[in-house]
Amino acid sequence: MPISNMKKHMSSQVIPCKRCSKRLRVPIKPGKRLSVECAGCGLEFIVSFKSPFYEVFQFDGKKSLGDNLKQSLRRYGQLPDNARLKLMALVCLFTLFVLVLLGGLVFAFS
Repeated sequence: MPISNMKKHMSSQVIPCKRCSKRLRVPIKPGKRLSVECAGCGLEFIVSFKSPFYEVFQFDGKKSLGDNLKQSLRRYGQLPDNARLKLMALVCLFTLFVLVLLGGLVFAFS
């Protein structure tokens, strides 16, 4: 698969029209609402995508911590590649921030 096709596939999703079931390719815009018009029948409807980061970190209070972490890892694996990279970069930056903060505290109190 050429890189341009891979990029197109990762940044869009095919959804069926609610009236005629024609397949429409719409861009994935997490947290946004898009007004889509079907090229086949002209029906206009709203498409919205939840933020993938929000979905990864949803925890169920009735489940154990281990089960919640397994479920989060499963959801993380289902994210598009670009979203996984962004999330991993945020986790790395947060971890680095915490390590620098802890290092500063250890230095200050030694």
